[in-house]
Amino acid sequence: MNQETLIRRANPTLEDAAALLVVERASLGDSPYDAAQALAVMRRPEHAEYLACPASDPRQAVGFCSCLETPTAQGLCLEIDMLGVIAAYRGQGLATRLIVQAVGEARARGVRRFRALVAVDNRASQRAFERAGFAASATAFDLLLYRLDGLTPVAFLPSNWRWAIDAADDSPAETHRLYDATGDLVAMAECLHVQTLAYNGLWLERLDLSAPEAERAMARALVERAKSLALDEVGYVAPTGDDDASDDLAHAAFIREGYQVVGRYLVLVAEG
Repeated sequence: MNQETLIRRANPTLEDAAALLVVERASLGDSPYDAAQALAVMRRPEHAEYLACPASDPRQAVGFCSCLETPTAQGLCLEIDMLGVIAAYRGQGLATRLIVQAVGEARARGVRRFRALVAVDNRASQRAFERAGFAASATAFDLLLYRLDGLTPVAFLPSNWRWAIDAADDSPAETHRLYDATGDLVAMAECLHVQTLAYNGLWLERLDLSAPEAERAMARALVERAKSLALDEVGYVAPTGDDDASDDLAHAAFIREGYQVVGRYLVLVAEG
């Protein structure tokens, strides 16, 4: 179907939230939210959503893009989190146009870093990002998820170990540190509390370890933190080191704590 379309930023209204969800259900099917819940996410200050609409009816959506700004040491980064186009309108460059619009408006706000995750077998989305100026990582990453089922705390720290969290009320970023029985720092994790149109979770951005036994303890610490915040899940885009490595071997400590490898992804980035 070839029809003139326009790209516009979604308005924070129930009408646009419902229109976005129609496309999301038809293209991705990841969001568990109704229109009112989606609207609450769209109204968050870090969020921006874009709709591709037929020029003949700008209230109808045939494609969408959901983004959020996250803090990094190099400044704000625009995460292009969800991207979808209904089947009848694919192959017309709408996905690329949605990305370009989102990136352009973020640049006007001063954002200079942009990132997205795309499944290794999703060549259509990879091409859309590449045409918008993104470059894919040379290696793939495994997406590990721990989906919370209940909020009952679980004791996990080895005897005389200590867990410290640095978190500010006005920032989604937090740093977790684990100290062993001698007081030595054995693990540090940098995380983000993120609310998307698909989940409310804790996202592990960086993990540093100086003791093998600390990895499993940190994996559990993040789950316990997510429980305390009543979140949906913990996510980690984990480097494999070897694309042919067994997931069980590559992420044994996380898997023993209940994380699941749900797919292999490329990280696509753009700067400037």
